[in-house]
Amino acid sequence: MNRLVQSAKNGNKNSFIKLINSIKNDLYRIAKVKLSNEDDINDILQDTILDIYSSLDKLQNNSFFKTWCIRILINNCNDKLKEKYKIKNIMNYDTTIDNNNYISDEDVFNTVYTSFDYTSLVEVLSENERLVFTLYYEDELKIKEISQILDVKENTIKSIIRRGKQKIKQKYGKENIYG
Repeated sequence: MNRLVQSAKNGNKNSFIKLINSIKNDLYRIAKVKLSNEDDINDILQDTILDIYSSLDKLQNNSFFKTWCIRILINNCNDKLKEKYKIKNIMNYDTTIDNNNYISDEDVFNTVYTSFDYTSLVEVLSENERLVFTLYYEDELKIKEISQILDVKENTIKSIIRRGKQKIKQKYGKENIYG
């Protein structure tokens, strides 16, 4: 991929198209988490691709191309939300921790994740939690990469994942998961 990025930086439009095609599904999924309206999603994707193309020379490390693109997309989505709804992203977590469970959160989440439609599963989560879950579970990014993309500490990402799993566990409960 590094060669393809360098080729695109050197002005090869076919290389740029190949790069975008390799990440377009990931970008769409992330935009869908942030925005619900399909027209807004398509607009943001177009704007993001234009931003990526026009600032490709600013990418310092070619191996971070995908991470860099996701960061641009998230910033564009946030700008769209601010513009459209005139609101700021507020993180509000209201969770209850049940220390008496003998099944780990990871086991519960993995079982629920494979049993339910992903979109239905994460609708119980806040927008920020859905974004982290999509980056972590769908795009299979490492916590460190997510931390860099969202510009938050790694421990914050771990906490968001943990709390999100707890919310899912509370919503679907052991009875719904295990029959």
